[in-house]
Amino acid sequence: MVERNRSGFKYRGNTQPKYERGSILKTANRTKAFVDTLPNTMSTFNNAVDTDMRNSIFDIMEKLQKEEQVTPVTRADGFGATDMAGGDWVNVSTKALMKFEGFRSEPYDDRKKGANKPVWRIGYGSDKYMERGKIFTVDQDTRVTEVQAKQDLDRRIKTDFLPIIKNNIGDSWDGLSNNTKGAIMSITYNYGRVPNRIKDAINTGDTNKISTAIRSLATDDEGINRDRRLAEAELVMLPDFNSDSLMKRRNK
Repeated sequence: MVERNRSGFKYRGNTQPKYERGSILKTANRTKAFVDTLPNTMSTFNNAVDTDMRNSIFDIMEKLQKEEQVTPVTRADGFGATDMAGGDWVNVSTKALMKFEGFRSEPYDDRKKGANKPVWRIGYGSDKYMERGKIFTVDQDTRVTEVQAKQDLDRRIKTDFLPIIKNNIGDSWDGLSNNTKGAIMSITYNYGRVPNRIKDAINTGDTNKISTAIRSLATDDEGINRDRRLAEAELVMLPDFNSDSLMKRRNK
């Protein structure tokens, strides 16, 4: 016996259903005709969905998008080391110190615990500043611009701290990568010297040993510079590259 259902299927007994010619098109036309009778299809759909539920979904999507944007790809990214890497050692050192020290246009007292006299610093953590090519000592009335602070930072890297480093580790400096040199400069700027605990590692030229030795400094001064040490340790592990190659790697 042949029977026909509402969708136009044609079948006999237990045989598989077969489409009647033109039935799909007829069904589609009927569906379209129904949709066309609705005043505003999207509005109708939106009104059918609970408002609170839709808001919750949108909130979750927004949070996921933000989390995806800030989730670090590597440990180096997470500690900010990737942003400091690239360029020659002066460039790496400058980026590291500007990040870690931060800029201050007004002086602040950086004296050690128990000291009686204030130690005024300004700019990027310096007790000196440059004005019209001359060097002056910071006092409580000093004010500087970012340009002045950057000039003084460049001077201190090249003329104050590079000699200290070379005096501490000798010719080993020449064999280090630019990123490693930047990390060592940052540490020396912070300590005023190359800490004994990392000298032996630096002299080996082994980046893994140097990175591990820098991490060992993370607990100094009750861990106040822990994140800085970990970032420097990650910086050492990054190969030298320029900013263009970095962008290509990130966009792959």
